[in-house]
Amino acid sequence: MSRQNAAPPIDMEAVLAATDVYLADPSTRVHRIGLFTLDLAAVVASNEEAARLVADPQVEHQTKRRAVTTALLLALLDQRPLYQ
Repeated sequence: MSRQNAAPPIDMEAVLAATDVYLADPSTRVHRIGLFTLDLAAVVASNEEAARLVADPQVEHQTKRRAVTTALLLALLDQRPLYQ
């Protein structure tokens, strides 16, 4: 596969920044992550494991952070075309 046909990259720094935005304000809706736009609140709510962990006050912040980051990555991979 040539570089021209590669799927658009996912900006990990932007994903981690979006995770911080969500954790600071879980009602955040439209948010730009690199080339993509996600509804952060909807993404986390639709990911059963992330929603459960974020809602549990006994779960450590780092665990919540990993769960939200994973949910965002999964949503981005679902939205991202395989080839440009």
